[in-house]
Amino acid sequence: MRFINMKSLFAVSLLVCLSFTFNSCYKPGEGCCENHTLVTVVDYTGLDGCGLVLLTEDDVLEAYNLTECGVIPEEGMRLCVDYEEIAAVSICMVGP
Repeated sequence: MRFINMKSLFAVSLLVCLSFTFNSCYKPGEGCCENHTLVTVVDYTGLDGCGLVLLTEDDVLEAYNLTECGVIPEEGMRLCVDYEEIAAVSICMVGP
């Protein structure tokens, strides 16, 4: 049973990774493409259980696969992303 759950988690993670579109549509001052969300990368590594999170206008997102998408995220980086929420447990105190 554990193998199936890990396989499903990997598939969802891969799907989320493939749906990220970094810098392809975002131009400062113009906003994002349709169906994309403008986020800012924030480093909460000092907060227990956290790492890099993505801030939207009204939410905090925890990305599980930023480095798998071929982009090295940095503090303050602004990105246009298309994401899908997954059911997962987190110990980060700033996440959803």
